[in-house]
Amino acid sequence: MVNIELTGNLTIQSVLDAHAPFSESLNPNDFSNVNQLYTKLQARGSLTLKNAVLTLPLNEEKVFFAFHKLNLINSKIVLNSSNTTIVCNEYEHEKSQIISFVGNTQTANRGNDGTSGGQNGQMGGNGMDAASCVMFVTDKVKTISGAMSIDLTGQSGGNGGNGKAGAKGAQGGRGRNCSSGPIDCRSGCGNGHRGERGGKGGDGGNGGNGGDGGKFEFRFHGFSTPGDYFFSFISNGGKGGYKGFGASGGEGGEGGNPGSSGCTWCDGRCYAGPRGENGVNGGDGVNGEDGEKKHLINSNFDMNYIKSYLTLWNGEKLAQELTFEFGNGLYKNL
Repeated sequence: MVNIELTGNLTIQSVLDAHAPFSESLNPNDFSNVNQLYTKLQARGSLTLKNAVLTLPLNEEKVFFAFHKLNLINSKIVLNSSNTTIVCNEYEHEKSQIISFVGNTQTANRGNDGTSGGQNGQMGGNGMDAASCVMFVTDKVKTISGAMSIDLTGQSGGNGGNGKAGAKGAQGGRGRNCSSGPIDCRSGCGNGHRGERGGKGGDGGNGGNGGDGGKFEFRFHGFSTPGDYFFSFISNGGKGGYKGFGASGGEGGEGGNPGSSGCTWCDGRCYAGPRGENGVNGGDGVNGEDGEKKHLINSNFDMNYIKSYLTLWNGEKLAQELTFEFGNGLYKNL
């Protein structure tokens, strides 16, 4: 049986290069009982991640792995926002984590600031929902040095961009020039006109909404399930991004120049017009909303369940509708 050990920073391609069958889909028609499934998985071989970080693609829709044994030792599997299924006979977890986002992927992109006079800031990016992961284990699960650590916190929303200050108002019009007649002043000069009002300041962009927390579904074959103490589970929604801030209104335009004076027969002088009013300040954006919290599902599975699950996973239709029945175990005499 193949036993692969990988270390360092890894991708799906790293796993494929080491042993391609790890990611081949399982055909639900190839087994009818748990012993046959065990044998199929045993033929896949075992993967140990030791001092490793396996990072799945950020936007991968579906990722599938199947092993005889998956062993994590001081390692992380970074699921990002993927929809991941893992099927194995044995799962061992020692000082390791299964998480969604890490580093600069924990927060969506910030909205752009306004760049021209009065331009609004852009909305921050909405956070992606955390991963959805289903793990089937047929035979054995073991944790060493603490619980099975899972953190599927959603991606935080990006902060909104800030608005740009409003444009300065245009200068007011020039005043009337004086004009002399043959023997008198035909018209005196005029004062300059008031400057134009400054442009409105750009509004701040809204913060992006946080992504929802992820779902982790752990299913053990048979009727027994691991106790809650096997799991340390976090699935908080991502934090909403902070609002962008509105910018100040543009400065009022300069007053218009006075008309020319000093014409014959015309007395007095004229003055520049008053400065225009400042523009209206831009409004602040709105903080994004936090994503929703999700929960761990710790349950069991039988052959009908996993075969139906794999059929749907492989994009095929079920032969018949799934039927679920629930009873309380009591019998009544009719």
